[in-house]
Amino acid sequence: MFGPRWIHFGILHFIAAALVIARLLAPLREWNLLLAAGAFAAWWFYRDPAFNGTPANIVGFVTLKPRTEDYVPLFPWIAVTLAGVGLGSLWQRRSFALASSLQRVDARPPRLLVLLGTWALTVYLVHQPILIGLLWLVSRLA
Repeated sequence: MFGPRWIHFGILHFIAAALVIARLLAPLREWNLLLAAGAFAAWWFYRDPAFNGTPANIVGFVTLKPRTEDYVPLFPWIAVTLAGVGLGSLWQRRSFALASSLQRVDARPPRLLVLLGTWALTVYLVHQPILIGLLWLVSRLA
């Protein structure tokens, strides 16, 4: 569909890699916040043309964005994942206490949120052909 711009490391690839990395680093608990800051700083300050080619560009230290439709490299996005692991650890220490404004939603979540959360991958995969079909239809009508 996209010609020579095929997806070689997109969001689904990143999620799979990030889940493995997060699982390995979860025992570090709150230290993941420091790792997250370091990962983001590394991406912010370091770029090298050696990372521009495939497969090195999945790391994210590129000087030129690769020609692809879905590019989600490890850096900086692993920083977001590690921050979530660290913040989750802090939240766990508070016995998973929710803000009072969220307790009602937690006790009885809206059915739509339950459906979307339960079938997240299916929703993600199905929405794309639907949106592409709608865009094609709009382009034909315009």
